[in-house]
Amino acid sequence: MEDCPVHKASFLPDGTEVIIAGRRKFFYSFDLVKASVSKIGPLTGREEKSLEVFEVSPDSSTIAFIGNEGYILLVSSRTKELIGTLKMNGSARSLAFADGGHQLLSTGGDGHVYHWDLRTGKCIHKAVDEGSITGYALCASPDSSLFAAGSSSGIVNVYKREEFLGGKRKPLKTIENLTTMVDHIKFNPDAQILAISSRMKKNGLKLVHIPSFNVFSNYPPPRFSVQYPRCLDFSPGGGFMTVGNAGGKVLLYKLHHYQNA
Repeated sequence: MEDCPVHKASFLPDGTEVIIAGRRKFFYSFDLVKASVSKIGPLTGREEKSLEVFEVSPDSSTIAFIGNEGYILLVSSRTKELIGTLKMNGSARSLAFADGGHQLLSTGGDGHVYHWDLRTGKCIHKAVDEGSITGYALCASPDSSLFAAGSSSGIVNVYKREEFLGGKRKPLKTIENLTTMVDHIKFNPDAQILAISSRMKKNGLKLVHIPSFNVFSNYPPPRFSVQYPRCLDFSPGGGFMTVGNAGGKVLLYKLHHYQNA
């Protein structure tokens, strides 16, 4: 990708292709079946100069890109055409799919969490993330029953999604172990671990046990620094966790509780 510094690359969950994007007004699709690369964009009628922040729906049907001025751009993964836009107040900073890809959560400059129904394109719920001035990170658990929201102050709130949609504003738990902007949140496959990280702080990575919400005291390990974490993920069976840091290293950890990789 000579003309695109890669900020993010994501498999479609069905494994057929990889979506690759950076600080450019176009993105790439790498078709793994045909072993071919397609350059897509700029998107019709849009003037975004960057498509570097995106999420792919669990059913592989939709790619949601963060656009300018609070816009979220919905692109069909089949045709690679713009199929709709959603508009938040303030800037959009983070997205998370829920309900098998039928719903999208978003947060950003106004500190609210929005729920969108992608079948109708309507906002079905919007409420403030308690204590948040600017939302930077969102993640829904694999079964969509929980979601976590991280803010500029380092606070991460965990909510029961049904209760939040029903009007309950109080989080299940407020995690205050990070003190700088939270930029990455990830539930592991069985939602027993929530990983939260901040790239602004050395060793700025914590693992939280669900449902006790205790932070694992043995991680990061005392004699080994993860440096400045940039991204993280869990393997499908939960047996491995990997962390990429600002020094260009990718650290692989075995989680002994899980038998399968």
